[in-house]
Amino acid sequence: DLIVKFTEVSERGVLVTRAMHGEKTAERQLPELAAHLSAELGVPLRAVRVTSGRELVLSIDRERLLDRLADRVRRDPAVKRTQPRAEPPTVLPPAEIALVVQCTPGSDAARLLQAAAGTGEHRSRDIDALAARLSAGAEPLPAGVASARGELVLILDIAALTTQLVERVTRRTDVEYAQVSHVVRPFGNRRD
Repeated sequence: DLIVKFTEVSERGVLVTRAMHGEKTAERQLPELAAHLSAELGVPLRAVRVTSGRELVLSIDRERLLDRLADRVRRDPAVKRTQPRAEPPTVLPPAEIALVVQCTPGSDAARLLQAAAGTGEHRSRDIDALAARLSAGAEPLPAGVASARGELVLILDIAALTTQLVERVTRRTDVEYAQVSHVVRPFGNRRD
């Protein structure tokens, strides 16, 4: 998702260079480096590989990101169940991931979502407010849409998050540059 080149003289730059040259000890330390960056940035990251240009390729851990969002959402008594939205297999990781939220029957949230499903109004201020309430404190905050089945779909835009991470990482004094790696968007508009 993103490529980071640390300065040559920085501790992280030296580690990446050692890993690039095949030093096994350095290679084993890359997941720890990704964990430190994850903690600093508040987004779960995985070290994918080191390029021949001494760059570290990092990927957003989509599964952990959805798990964290699901844990937060399930705290609300209006939530009955959550599950990741099934995505078609792709060569590259998707640019968007989503969590499907079923609300407890009879709750205000369930009534709102059923009404939206009945009218076909998948986005509204009320649905945005529900999504914000259920995911309060989550980082990043997802967008919310009502599905045709009366569920709330919380969508995380991985492409936008990657761009934000690149901007934040680039500001670090031990980083020469950071850039987006490959991000693909699903064909068409899959919002429910």
